[in-house]
Amino acid sequence: MPKKNFFSFQNLLDFKINSLALMLVFLLPLFALPFTASPLFLNKQLFLSIAVFLLLILWAVKVISLGKFTLDFGKISKAMILFLIVIGISTIFSVSRSQSFAVADTPDTFLNILLCGLVYFLSANLFSKKEAIEKRGSKETKKSELGAHKFVFGFLVSAFVLSIIFLFQAALRKAIFPLFLTKNFIFNTIGSTEALGVFIGCAFVLLMSLFGSKVIAVKDKAVRQSKIIFGLSAITGILFFASIILINYWLVWLGIILGIIFVLAQMSKNMGPILTQKEIRQFILPLLILAVSLIFVFVRIPTDKLYSYSPEIGLTFKSTIQIGADTMKSSVKNLIIGSGPATFPEQFDLFKPLAINLGAFWQTRFNQGFSILTTLLSTVGILGILSVLLLIGVALWQGIRPLFRAKNDDSMEAKLSSSIFIACLYLFFTWFFYPANITLLFLAFLMLGLFVGLERKGNIKEILFYQSPQKAFAIMMLAVVVMAGAGIGAYKVSQRYAGAVIFANGVNLINSENPDLENGIKAIVSASNLDQNKDDYLRNLSQAFALQLNELVGNQELSQEDKQKLFQQYISNGESIVMEVTRLNPKNSENWFQQGSFYQTLDGFGVQNAEQLALASFQKAYEFAPRDPQLPLVLGNIYLKSAKANLAQIDELEQADERDLEQISKLKTLQEQLIAQTEESLLKAIELKGNYVPALYSLGQLYEFKNDKNLALQAYSLILQYVSNYADVKARIEALKQ
Repeated sequence: MPKKNFFSFQNLLDFKINSLALMLVFLLPLFALPFTASPLFLNKQLFLSIAVFLLLILWAVKVISLGKFTLDFGKISKAMILFLIVIGISTIFSVSRSQSFAVADTPDTFLNILLCGLVYFLSANLFSKKEAIEKRGSKETKKSELGAHKFVFGFLVSAFVLSIIFLFQAALRKAIFPLFLTKNFIFNTIGSTEALGVFIGCAFVLLMSLFGSKVIAVKDKAVRQSKIIFGLSAITGILFFASIILINYWLVWLGIILGIIFVLAQMSKNMGPILTQKEIRQFILPLLILAVSLIFVFVRIPTDKLYSYSPEIGLTFKSTIQIGADTMKSSVKNLIIGSGPATFPEQFDLFKPLAINLGAFWQTRFNQGFSILTTLLSTVGILGILSVLLLIGVALWQGIRPLFRAKNDDSMEAKLSSSIFIACLYLFFTWFFYPANITLLFLAFLMLGLFVGLERKGNIKEILFYQSPQKAFAIMMLAVVVMAGAGIGAYKVSQRYAGAVIFANGVNLINSENPDLENGIKAIVSASNLDQNKDDYLRNLSQAFALQLNELVGNQELSQEDKQKLFQQYISNGESIVMEVTRLNPKNSENWFQQGSFYQTLDGFGVQNAEQLALASFQKAYEFAPRDPQLPLVLGNIYLKSAKANLAQIDELEQADERDLEQISKLKTLQEQLIAQTEESLLKAIELKGNYVPALYSLGQLYEFKNDKNLALQAYSLILQYVSNYADVKARIEALKQ
């Protein structure tokens, strides 16, 4: 057989595709940059987007150069397409379309799910068993020639690096990442410590499966290279297990138990009906790991004395299910397709369980629920949940089915496929108990694609378009559209990232020891121009304009005339921003709250009608966050302030030489309404949060204002039950008792 020319166009194209994909698999878990507010999410999203879009372009070029289009169209791929369609429909009808599509900085946006879906199709089609056979020209494929083998190796090396870094940081109690990223030794590039545990747990389960299926093994007449690989793999497994023990996260142990059970089933399947003593010894290690995992699940081992970390704060299963149920009850649309991807915060505002208000994190606005699947209950509804369960179910059936076959498939691709399936099983299991993480989502879709690429038989749709000019034209036009779409996508994501970098710089300028408001505002304006749907930038910009007003009022160098001109300009700028932010995302309570806060600032400067505009904004915010105790408190304080001003006006009219009885009567009626609204709002705040000291304090002030000493004493006395050393409250109680 003639030797193939490496420098041929097709070989160079394959080399670029494989190199880029391997770089993505290895680097994405490690990737972090210091240029944005968070060193992880947006940076990983940028890297993932550019790599996937480039791979898509190279795939399109490959299709044109080969003259044929090949696509896996098996059951898993069909389930994946259905899942992506449902997510797309939910995005179209989302309560906040821009947030659902890409704007939200959460892993569950349509863009991120689409990128992971593309990772699945790329890995299933570009690095499949069929590709390896076509390159070799034979039906026999070596382990090293399987694309999946390279990516499994890349993933394990990446996990090895993270495990080494984690263990060093845990031992030294010091960050070994570059100082520009963080000085916290708990920091890792996956996310939380629990997320790192899930990631390393997946690598450990995959490695154990590779040992169990003898993909990694030392044969009787093993070459030196095989022994080295086996030894390094054993050391890697020990490091993984040491990291898992230190993290000691219950979900990882459960995932390992599930994975090891399937490894044992896999090993039993591959052995004969009568086990030799050597074969029995092979079960010792996985059985020991299974026993240790069970001990860590049922016995609380005090590993926190060796390594302690703050647990990840999240919603409980019950709270997330309750929010999902309330969301689905709210409308037929939400029942079927949910409120939209990445809109869980809006549903949390609407249906927050009241028990949360009594805890330390009552002001936390959660972006996700207890887990991926429980969050999807709110965001993509019944159709979304069913499509995910269908995808998982079909994948499980495809992976478990070989265990029930009478005939064993002892080929390398079958062994590698079963190992990758166990990694998929582990990751799918975590979807029931852990929220979305961009690296873990990428890993799940990658592993599923590699599994399909190795498993597919008779499910390949192949179009040979060099024999038909019509097909050739259609496929080439489709390839051009794909390349153009990928290029536009890469540009848009890069533009969004540039906006995030500029925004972070602007915020740093404003929050520095010597604030530079002017340049900070310019930076945030530039960032919002690059990412025009990002309401967070506009909220921060309105806060900066409010700070600029405060700075202007205290400026002694400007003339009064110049101050007045700039004052009007800053008000106009700020007002246009707060109007725009509520237009962009009118269902976000934070946007209305910020609008109200801006108008409150203007009211403090005596701007006409600012108080009424603030009241209207806070009322709108309360409409979208009816279980936030802070909002009725703010409303109650506004009503109380108005009542005091109204009473002063009544007193002034009553002391006038010519009393306007009709006007006084109207104001007294208004006074009764304001008092009633104040009391209603403050009592509502206390109903939502029984230990809400600021609301109790305002309620005491209201009753003092009404000259109701008994009720005022009751309100103030309740405060002392929560804050026993509140000096001002004690003084008020003493004054009321005299």
